[in-house]
Amino acid sequence: MTEIILKQDTNISRLQLNTSMIWEIKDNRILFYATDYELCRTLNVENPREVFRLFQYLQKPRTIEDVKQYSRLSAVQLRSLVNYMCKKGYFKTEDGNVDSMDLRLSHLLDALPSINRGKVLDEFHQLKIVIIGVGTMGSYATDGLVKLGINELTLIDPDRVEAKNISAQNYTSNDIGSFKVDCLASKYEAEPVDLYKHKIMLNSYKELNEIVDLRKIDYLITSDDDYQLNRDIWSHVFTEFPRIKCVTGGYSLFKSSAFVLSKNNWKKYRTAMDRAQKSLSSAIILSNDGTIFNAMMYGLVIPKLIFDDVTGIEKTTTATFDYLQNNFFLGNMHDFEYYKDFKKNKQKNNVLFTKQVSCTQNWFKRDQVKIGILNDNFDRTQLTTHENLYIGEQTFEGLPNNLKDLRPNRLITFSVKPEVVRSSLMKYIKNHFSNKIFTDSNRVFDNDLILVDPGIYGVRRNYTEWTNDVPLIYINSEGQGTEALEVIHEVFHVIFNHFGNDSYEHESFVLKNTIEFINSYPDLKIGKNLGRQLIKQYKDSYIDFKIVAELEKSIVLGEQNSFLTWFSNAAGNGQEKQLLKLVNQYVEQGHPFFTLRYLLAYEENKKELETLEKWCT
Repeated sequence: MTEIILKQDTNISRLQLNTSMIWEIKDNRILFYATDYELCRTLNVENPREVFRLFQYLQKPRTIEDVKQYSRLSAVQLRSLVNYMCKKGYFKTEDGNVDSMDLRLSHLLDALPSINRGKVLDEFHQLKIVIIGVGTMGSYATDGLVKLGINELTLIDPDRVEAKNISAQNYTSNDIGSFKVDCLASKYEAEPVDLYKHKIMLNSYKELNEIVDLRKIDYLITSDDDYQLNRDIWSHVFTEFPRIKCVTGGYSLFKSSAFVLSKNNWKKYRTAMDRAQKSLSSAIILSNDGTIFNAMMYGLVIPKLIFDDVTGIEKTTTATFDYLQNNFFLGNMHDFEYYKDFKKNKQKNNVLFTKQVSCTQNWFKRDQVKIGILNDNFDRTQLTTHENLYIGEQTFEGLPNNLKDLRPNRLITFSVKPEVVRSSLMKYIKNHFSNKIFTDSNRVFDNDLILVDPGIYGVRRNYTEWTNDVPLIYINSEGQGTEALEVIHEVFHVIFNHFGNDSYEHESFVLKNTIEFINSYPDLKIGKNLGRQLIKQYKDSYIDFKIVAELEKSIVLGEQNSFLTWFSNAAGNGQEKQLLKLVNQYVEQGHPFFTLRYLLAYEENKKELETLEKWCT
């Protein structure tokens, strides 16, 4: 009989596979998140088919005694596997103590990697939300939020249910004549939610502040039709209670939209809405004709907007639905720019044209035996001047003989917000570039074109992309405290766009100006810490880029075996996995020498980096 000791909790009596994660045995490998390309992973175990049989056995909850008697795996394998699976959350270990209201949501949270289900459920239960207006938008939003597990809702609406409301709002014919807030309170009186009702017509932020303790509120949902009231609320609440977020929206017969406003973006939204309001003239006739499509969309997206904000899986701030052309969007404002561009091109051309693929497409193949092989269709004439010059240099030139001691000591993380360095950065740009570049750079900050930390499942890199001649900057540094440095880097990328598009000149220009800016930073402490971060980044990445570039060079020259021999001698035994990791991380299958631009930028600015390092120490 196998002795199973669960290290983290010795009181657990039942186990069950987390089936929400979708497990599959394929090609003698166990996959989880098997149907999701973005999340799919492999569980590496001995005897994968026998392990998968255990997983099938644990589709239903089993007692620890039942698991102990499972005989198809050895005692050592079983004990190790169970402890590992429990620690990772791949086995459920609760004894059915999840509240029925949370059951389905728990399945979703259990399936999300990097999410602590218990912590998130507690956060939902503790949220306090105010809904102003419980008509087409607010009534279904209430329903969705109750099902999300929100335990405290304040409903504000002076209206009674009318017959015309029944087809599009969360009421029935039996509710006609009753106050809307009373109907909703009655509807959910058996649920674990405290509903506070106010049957009044709000006219100002001051009145809202008098009836609701805004110090305790997390979200305000403004789902009424009074834009001036909403504007008054936004103009005050983000100053007095900056942690509050507002969810607002509107609809016409064929369209619905919703937005999350915060202290960082509300002014931009207010400006857009003011412009829209001014465009309305007395010659335009409008009516409040929301349908069930508008209503149920809000029942979906408002809980989803709050769900994403609490869990951090995406920085979701925008939702738009078009019921005539069936265009639907839910995401952040950066992605929304791409969405609008897509719609414009779709309507204009009725097709999407893709960029022509060069003959270097998939020039590099990976398999389990070799690091890589060169495809037959590789055309060396596709290489740039910089790449051909690099190929002509002596192989392995400049690489240290011993790779084991290359990693620098890890520096203490220094965190500074991008807005702290903005004024100094703008001063530097004004002194070194034209007025147009200065104005364009300011717009990057003023127009909310920088998205910091888009979510825990966002692409783990920093980059700038362009759509409709607008730069969109994505910063995702995984909480490393380097956001300010990354913003500086990407803003210089935006500036270089005024001069050309050569990727090699691009990176050298960015590094050169980043060094000069840090050297001129007025606050000595901040400047030196930014400099230390920059030095750390380049020291960490230089050797990786150099190894990858030399590997690619050896493939082009047919000297791959010589490279592998050298690498084995320099790195020591057991480093093949590290090389594979570098290949998977840095080699672009569609573009040879993709990271060479960063390597050459470092080498061109090496003296300046060395001077900066002396200044920082």
